[in-house]
Amino acid sequence: MRLKSAEMLALLMKEKGFGPSRLARYCGHSSHSYISRMMRGLPGTRTVTERTADLIAEALGVPRDLLFAPAEVKSVDSTCLAA
Repeated sequence: MRLKSAEMLALLMKEKGFGPSRLARYCGHSSHSYISRMMRGLPGTRTVTERTADLIAEALGVPRDLLFAPAEVKSVDSTCLAA
């Protein structure tokens, strides 16, 4: 799942009283650093598993689709498969 907006995530976390450490614990992560990087929109932190997306949405009391979209799958060139 791909995070739609780091700003929205940070806003919802603030509204619901979740800091990075608390949200990370809720999602079963031992470190808050990944959540902190997601909040800042840093490269490589915009995709999460469906389970993590579900847990983040559940913790913040919002539908998953508000924060996350399906990750884009890059198509494979069929000429590469013919060899």
